[in-house]
Amino acid sequence: MVEAQVERERDPDYELDKDGHRRLVRFGELIDWLRKDEASNDIYLTAYNSGNNAAALAPLWDDVAPIALLDDRRERDGFFWLGPRGTLTPWHHDLTNNLLVQVIGRKRVRMAPPWAFARMRNSRHCFSDWGNEALPAGEGDGATPPVLETIIGPAKGSFCRSAGGTRSKRSTCRRASASPAFADPMRMSRTIGRGGRSDERSAAPQAVARAKFFSID
Repeated sequence: MVEAQVERERDPDYELDKDGHRRLVRFGELIDWLRKDEASNDIYLTAYNSGNNAAALAPLWDDVAPIALLDDRRERDGFFWLGPRGTLTPWHHDLTNNLLVQVIGRKRVRMAPPWAFARMRNSRHCFSDWGNEALPAGEGDGATPPVLETIIGPAKGSFCRSAGGTRSKRSTCRRASASPAFADPMRMSRTIGRGGRSDERSAAPQAVARAKFFSID
């Protein structure tokens, strides 16, 4: 059994309400469901489920080679993500440095710079009022931030640095599963190394204004 986030599509605030979406599912049933190749944001095994999934997914670390960029004092320090195409992580900023590595499938990552913080409309904790809005790549305008967009595939990654001297995913970031044009039956990624080699410290409230935001689909 593994824990995943389920029934996300019925709740516009599924990230803020993620405790209410945690469910235990059989891992084989989850894989069978993913192989149907149906686009959905309704089920996603995420970092938030890592506490309950650490033992079940531990053997997967044997396939991860050492990464020189990471702090070698913290072995096997990372999170496993697995979901179908169509999964969305709304715009947010992170409080630690993160290395996002794609294993299977593709992800579209959108990032906004820290100096566009006011236009990112940060509201509750690390989340933005832009939600899952697919802000267009480009220089932005008076209301929208400049956005850099990229697609990462298998064995590719993205390093996101945070405000407090560590990392931020999306600089204001949004992560989303690949669109139907990239019709992979499942999407698997790992967020590895919560601490880089720089000194790690908590992001102070005033540092949030320097955070990078991102979104992923």
